[in-house]
Amino acid sequence: MDFNNKLENLSKKIINVKERDIVRDVREYRVGDNVKNIHWKLSAKQNRLYVKNYEKLTGRKANIIVNMEKLKRVIHIMKKMRN
Repeated sequence: MDFNNKLENLSKKIINVKERDIVRDVREYRVGDNVKNIHWKLSAKQNRLYVKNYEKLTGRKANIIVNMEKLKRVIHIMKKMRN
């Protein structure tokens, strides 16, 4: 596959973001909270259990604009540096 086809395929890919990827806030653990949401590092420091609350991203969209000419130049320079 040549370079232009690779760039074309790359630009068509959609980035999937899970709903729970962005932490909104942290609060103390309550009975019934999912243990997968425990913020272990903070809990260890505070000697209490804390859980992460996540931002829901459902329905939100983002446009990502990439200057393909600059990207081509950067990749070209990187290839030259490898040789």
